[in-house]
Amino acid sequence: MWTAGLPDGFTSSADRLDTKDAGSCSRARWKTMGSYLSGQSDNNCQLSLTYTVNVVSSGSVTFLYQYRSELELFAFEVQNGLCESVSSSEDSGSPLLDETDRNEIKRHTVSLLISHLFA
Repeated sequence: MWTAGLPDGFTSSADRLDTKDAGSCSRARWKTMGSYLSGQSDNNCQLSLTYTVNVVSSGSVTFLYQYRSELELFAFEVQNGLCESVSSSEDSGSPLLDETDRNEIKRHTVSLLISHLFA
């Protein structure tokens, strides 16, 4: 259970999608909610959650998610140290995740290949 702040290894950022809009994204954030994280975004803000690790061998990362908004996109992407996308999704390779029903939780797995991460 997480009680305050983001767990170790996680960082969060929020950026305005429309650069012509001078508004702030100060209320957009990831919040700990017991054993999960909840994204809370203002209109026209892109909310990002980053988890940084040092991968020492190939493997995979699996997580559970619930995403119910038709008006938002939810994506998951793996990047190497050069910020190049290296995701190898179990699905089509698209970083976009499928929407879930009201009480549905989905599982998503992405392969982490050591040769991709340390190119």
